[in-house]
Amino acid sequence: MSEIVLFNFESHDIRYVGDGIKHEWVATDVCAALNIRNSSQALDRLDDDEKGICLSDTPGGEQELLTVNEPGLYGLVLGSRKPEAKRFKRWLKHEVLPAIRKTGSYNLQKTDSTPKPEPLQLPPADVRIRDYANAMQYLEEKLGIDLQNPRMQQHYQDVINNIVLDSQKQLPPSKDRWMGIVEFAEKLGYKVTSKQAPILGKRAKAWFVAETGELPAEEDRLVNGRMCPVKLYNVTEYGEGLSQVVREYLGESGGRAAA
Repeated sequence: MSEIVLFNFESHDIRYVGDGIKHEWVATDVCAALNIRNSSQALDRLDDDEKGICLSDTPGGEQELLTVNEPGLYGLVLGSRKPEAKRFKRWLKHEVLPAIRKTGSYNLQKTDSTPKPEPLQLPPADVRIRDYANAMQYLEEKLGIDLQNPRMQQHYQDVINNIVLDSQKQLPPSKDRWMGIVEFAEKLGYKVTSKQAPILGKRAKAWFVAETGELPAEEDRLVNGRMCPVKLYNVTEYGEGLSQVVREYLGESGGRAAA
């Protein structure tokens, strides 16, 4: 399993999962940096030897990540007509690849001799709130990010609260916690197999609809190499009932808590 190294291109984190011989990047990160909205379609245009899959450790276990090698990386760049592509290509050719080939890694750290910048003087709170709101609107309009997603709403409110109370002690994050049912089951200590996951998802949804009369929220996530909608639940409010759903189903299907 390759060590993950983070690059940063114009505020986009790009995970490098290769080594000094085999260069690989996480495909969805590259597509985001190039402003490619349909990453699956872009990857379908690449040859099989220009892309691959790597395993990454996550709190829920190993996760498969779609990757592109150096030819695949250039394939994505050349296939994009966005202005980001030209800047990305120059950054790649003049900074990233030379560093990797020379040292086997990409060094993101400044040398000790680099003078430290002056402390940032933040603009007034009303200006920061306005700029943040404009940025979120841009993300929604240009990148299709769903600002009605409960996690985004929670994050948005936390940021605004902390801007308003900048001169005081920052507010703690919202107490609401949103999780998918498999993620929640793993937090409870259960192992959920790929066969159990969809059935558990259906049972959780049925319980939630019966309990609230509403459908659960959704967000898109990378699951087994593909972006899929995942149901989200406020486990702070509904955790007790969802815990019962998890225990009953995994008990019936022979599931067991992780050691």
